[in-house]
Amino acid sequence: MTKKCIICRQTAYYQIKDSADYYCRDCAEENFSDVEMLVTVEEEAQRLKQAVDERLGEDAEETEKKEEIAPERKNASESEKPRKRSKKSKTESDGDEEESNEN
Repeated sequence: MTKKCIICRQTAYYQIKDSADYYCRDCAEENFSDVEMLVTVEEEAQRLKQAVDERLGEDAEETEKKEEIAPERKNASESEKPRKRSKKSKTESDGDEEESNEN
C-alpha cells in the first residue's frame, strides 16, 4: 500500500517523523525549508520492518524456551499422578467379595 501526499494525493516520499503526515517531493520542498528534517517513507518502512522482525525473533525465542520446558513438566506431572482403578476391576473385586461372603 503506497502512502499518499496529504496535500496533492500524489505518491508520498517524505514523512514527518512519528506522524501520519506524508508529502510528495514537491509539496515537501514547498512547505519545509529543510527537507532533511523529514524522514523518507522508505526509511520509516525499513525501521518498522526491523522492529517487527526483532519482535518476532524475541517471540520465537520465548516460544522455543517454553517448548523446551513444557515436555519436562509434562513428564514430571504424569509420574506424580496416582493411578485410578477402573470401574470394571472394582466391580469384579466387589463380586469376588460377595462370592466369598456367600461361602
